[in-house]
Amino acid sequence: MKHARAADPKRTLRAFAAIELDAAARSAAAAGIRALRELPGGGGVRWVREEALHVTLRFLGDVARERLPALQASFAAAAAGHARFELAFSGVQLFPTAARPRAVALGIGPEAPLAALARSFEAAAVACGFAPETRGFRAHLTLGRLRSARGARSATAPASRFEPARARIAPARFEVDHAVLFQSEPCPDGSRYTALSHFPLGAVPGVRDHP
Repeated sequence: MKHARAADPKRTLRAFAAIELDAAARSAAAAGIRALRELPGGGGVRWVREEALHVTLRFLGDVARERLPALQASFAAAAAGHARFELAFSGVQLFPTAARPRAVALGIGPEAPLAALARSFEAAAVACGFAPETRGFRAHLTLGRLRSARGARSATAPASRFEPARARIAPARFEVDHAVLFQSEPCPDGSRYTALSHFPLGAVPGVRDHP
């Protein structure tokens, strides 16, 4: 039986494209996580650290480092074709469904401009040789991931169990004026994300590297 080789970190990196939150939105989401953690059953969720909160546009997986320049140029052009827009939180939900939850998330809207941006990043990734994404895009901000199937059952049980909708998240609006290509690195306390490049919306195509 053959075993799959582990990715060589010198040749590849794990990456995804996402939207960052501004300080106010990040603080509101983090406060919501603290409230959710205190609910009965909240210990059955692996909560996202405040600094790691983001809205995923396109997950890429392992990327060969020599492919990065073409990918960055493609993402820069995709972002340049969209005007800036605002988003707002729209309530806590079990994701992808309450019947079969894998995560606790905040809804985000309006979805149309964010979904349009995600489609452009999907097209850019496919143009660079990545396999098309088979799942449709759904706007959300992941707050935590259920630790196990047992946790998932708890999340959908009666009021004595975990009911995330009971938590009240402070309203927050934030402007989306750029997207980011992140590197993801596994750590004992959860993945660490490093910004590799920023892609301004509505700008002359180009890449603004992370300082």
